[in-house]
Amino acid sequence: MWGTDVANFQTIDKTWMIATGSAIGPFGYLDLIGIRTILAIGEADEQADLSQPVYTKIKNMLAAGHIGVETGQGFYTYPHPAYQQADFLK
Repeated sequence: MWGTDVANFQTIDKTWMIATGSAIGPFGYLDLIGIRTILAIGEADEQADLSQPVYTKIKNMLAAGHIGVETGQGFYTYPHPAYQQADFLK
C-alpha cells in the first residue's frame, strides 16, 4: 500500500497499532531493523520482484541516507519518533 501510494506510512502504522494494541507499527519496526537489512532480504529472496515500487522507494531512502534509527532518519526522525508521541493515534 505504501509502495504504490495507496496509504502513507503513518496511516499504516496508526491502523496497525490501533488494531493490534502494539506500541510500534510496521514502519517503526523497519526503522529499527534498518533499511539496508530490508533491502538485503529482498535481494536475497529469489522470488522477490525488485522492480516493485516498494523496492524503488526503499532504494531511494538508502541513497538519501535515511536508513533508520542508526542515522536518526528513516520513516521517522529519531530519537523522538512521532509514533511515541501521546497524540499519534488520534
